[in-house]
Amino acid sequence: MKFLANRLTFARFAVVIPQKVVKEAVKRNRLRRVIFDEIGRTLKEIQTRNIDLIIRLYRPPEDEKILRTKIREVLRSV
Repeated sequence: MKFLANRLTFARFAVVIPQKVVKEAVKRNRLRRVIFDEIGRTLKEIQTRNIDLIIRLYRPPEDEKILRTKIREVLRSV
């Protein structure tokens, strides 16, 4: 995960899941949707700052619940 302050009035997010990590496009898109869903849910709970955030997976997650929990923890720490 990398983040950087921006000069905009809102936060921007990007999710990168390389083909080397998850071979099937359907699974990569599913993971992307799960991550963006968790970003949307967490942003309602926390105060958003003007940041650009890039989330990159380096290995496939074991479980969707674990992925959601880790994304939530990361967003709260930013």
